Amino acid sequence: MSKRISVFLNGDNLYAFQKKNFWVDPQAILDWVNNQIGPVADAYYYLSCLPQNTKQMTFVRALEHFGYITRAKKGKRYEFEKDDGSPEAEYEFEKANLEVDFVCDLLTTQAVYNTAVLICPSKDALRPIELSKASGKSVSVVGPTIYTSKDVIDTVGPRNFIDLSSIEEHIIRK
Repeated sequence: MSKRISVFLNGDNLYAFQKKNFWVDPQAILDWVNNQIGPVADAYYYLSCLPQNTKQMTFVRALEHFGYITRAKKGKRYEFEKDDGSPEAEYEFEKANLEVDFVCDLLTTQAVYNTAVLICPSKDALRPIELSKASGKSVSVVGPTIYTSKDVIDTVGPRNFIDLSSIEEHIIRK
């Protein structure tokens, strides 16, 4: 049986990582998966956005052009205060509850893939990862070590976990 890969990317978690680290090129990450893990059969990108925000909607269209199936929902606004106590927010973002969509796609599309690559999954993905593995699927996780649940890493095993920073040179937005 040939290797078929499905990518499930939690855009909200990736965005939170990018705000403090480096920016990831969504096309480059698919290219990296194709070159390092195997041919991508399909790719899902989950993100919060506001339909009236033209910049966000342009990004959604770009993701679709790159080959992602997008799952976008209107999010709730969150603000994080600066450490210095000043009244303005350090940064703010929209976050929607997309974990259910992520889990549903991971479990209902198992006929398409034999390997799932989860990028920046939340801890909520733990049980679906266990179910996917019990169904004979291989599961790899790509994410920042400090933000990825130890339980998720332990469940996929250290050989199937890739720290996002270790592949920075291949996926950084130039």
